Amino acid sequence: MSLTWRALGALAAIYPPVAAVVGLLLFSRAGRPRLRGQGLLWAGLGLLTLPICLDAVAGTAGRPALTEALDILLVAVCAIAGSLLARAGGSLRDLSPGMATGLVVVGVLSTAQWIVEGGRASGWTSHANIWGAVVVMPLAMVAAGPASRTAVLASFLAAYAVSITSGSRASLIGVTLVLVGTLGRAALSGTLTAPARSRGRLLVAAVAGAALLAALAGLQPRAWRTAVEALRELPSSGTGERVLGAAQALGVTVEVSDRGTLLLTKTRPEGWSRVQWPMVMFPGTLYATYWEVRHEDPAAVPGVLGVVRGDDTIELSLGETGWTAAAGGRIELVEAAVTDMDGGWTGIALAFRSNADVPLWMWIGPAPDLGGGATAATLEVREVRGVVGGLSELERSSSPTPLSPGTAAALARLSAFRAAWRAFLAEPLFGHRGTSFSDYYRANPPDQNTAVPSHAHNELLQSLFQRGLVGTSGLVLVLVWFARVMRRGGEGFAAWLALVPAIAMNAVDTFLWSARMLGFLVLVASMAVAHRSRQAGRPA
Repeated sequence: MSLTWRALGALAAIYPPVAAVVGLLLFSRAGRPRLRGQGLLWAGLGLLTLPICLDAVAGTAGRPALTEALDILLVAVCAIAGSLLARAGGSLRDLSPGMATGLVVVGVLSTAQWIVEGGRASGWTSHANIWGAVVVMPLAMVAAGPASRTAVLASFLAAYAVSITSGSRASLIGVTLVLVGTLGRAALSGTLTAPARSRGRLLVAAVAGAALLAALAGLQPRAWRTAVEALRELPSSGTGERVLGAAQALGVTVEVSDRGTLLLTKTRPEGWSRVQWPMVMFPGTLYATYWEVRHEDPAAVPGVLGVVRGDDTIELSLGETGWTAAAGGRIELVEAAVTDMDGGWTGIALAFRSNADVPLWMWIGPAPDLGGGATAATLEVREVRGVVGGLSELERSSSPTPLSPGTAAALARLSAFRAAWRAFLAEPLFGHRGTSFSDYYRANPPDQNTAVPSHAHNELLQSLFQRGLVGTSGLVLVLVWFARVMRRGGEGFAAWLALVPAIAMNAVDTFLWSARMLGFLVLVASMAVAHRSRQAGRPA
């Protein structure tokens, strides 16, 4: 039976819903779970489900609503499975060794993937940040539980390996918070002392592991780009019009040459790349832009691209038959003129207007390669003029200072936060059901130029945008239930060790659902409440 619990613990560390389903199958005959002490949980899940039910009644429930319903269902399955596992005689202490094993497996897999494929390890998840976040909650449970010092040390080394190879700064912060909490408790309780022989072995293992992690971090530069760098460099980007006029680099590097021109070099092996400025278009008003560009990559497709959303685009690109201009959606192309100049330079002039009934925000700029090829490409820009963002003329192409990765990330987060908060104020009760965050962001852009995000980069703000106060209150109830149940079950330290990193990480991204943190917490807490009831002689 110990092997079964170890396997379930490993599955819980890797993917909690799978552990829940396997637990249901293994212990389906253990008895009928009686879910006492879970009123707050089911009330919270009910509030989370209410906006989806309203969409279904109104006939507006689309694929996002179905995906959200599935996520809530998986959390409910974790709650039922946790109660059933405890009824079958299990507890968090039984799962803890398996969680340590699962963390080591994930650490080895992440390191192997990083060595073989390069870049950022993402495992079987859709994004490297999600992969890095997966390890934090299981690590908190192992560190708080009765696991041996060797298992705890191995778990921390594995978690740091995942964080480094995935390049997830949020995960690094989460793992470090768990480490600080663990060491703080050990220092206060006096459990840092150990026999000299055992202490020596652990010290050697810790030093060797730290050296290995340092080597990995040295080969993964993104691991060192922390929020400290972003905050330090933030003032260099300027404020007001300078931020609005600063170039937005998407898949390119931006450098100022000795001649004062702007060099745009494609960095993605495949796919589009461009630099953009924001441009507001009012109905019926004629707008014009002018660019002087030069390219030296015959296999690339350089050009100028403007995008509002969906089919609302304007594009001028160089192909085998020469320059071709086209507009789509609500954008009307009035005129396009291309002039060959000395030294291989090309002058590009575009005139266009919006046929929409409302003002539109367009992001428009030069692109080293619009063809999406795998070849390298560089585009040189020396002159940019037009009407952009309400300014009478664009700043010269050489004047904006290229933003560092840390600064660009910080500006993107701030823009996403502001957009989500404005969206919540517009629809405070049930949120923007059926609207993706990226679509809302394009239609209501912030006052600075950043890439369009797919979500709010903050779990609370994303929930307020998506579910409003009703759904978000349900999410808060689930977290309150977790803390309350764990404290009553004598696992108060484990609750704090999990919640503090979770809150910190979800302040800069959305991990509760994407990294299955919520399912893990519910599985653990459901086991705790049912185990306490079983010990007290009450039905679970």
